[in-house]
This record gives sequence, structure tokens and C-alpha cells, in this order.
Amino acid sequence: MNRIEYATTLEAGYTLAFRVGFKTLGLSDISGGIAGLTTGVGLQMGKFTLDLGFAPMGDLGSVFRMGVGVGF
Repeated sequence: MNRIEYATTLEAGYTLAFRVGFKTLGLSDISGGIAGLTTGVGLQMGKFTLDLGFAPMGDLGSVFRMGVGVGF
């Protein structure tokens, strides 16, 4: 296993999800105080979704990801 994740959701007319993980694969290549830590949050309102995530990528720096979706 190269990743450990914990997630929770809150539903009240919308769904709000939080995610925290720890990436263990290639950890020796990542330096810094938050090495291996990944986080994310997602929001779903009706058929619209918004997802945000963060992950350190070693020499490449940190990566912030954003996704927007519409279901039909």
C-alpha cells in the first residue's frame, strides 16, 4: 500500500467532503515538513460539483488541483 486516506462527508441539502491522506511511495524523494501529506475538499450542490486538492511533488513543488463538474 502506498497511500493512507481518511475521508468524511456532511450532507444537508448539499454534500461537503474532506479528505486527508499520506503518500508513502517515493517519500524519500520528497523533502520538507509536509512531505507526503495530501488534502482535499469537495462540494456537491444539486448537479454541480467543485473539488480542490493539494499534494507535494518533490522537486516540482506543490500541486493544487481544482475540478468543476456538472452532472446530467
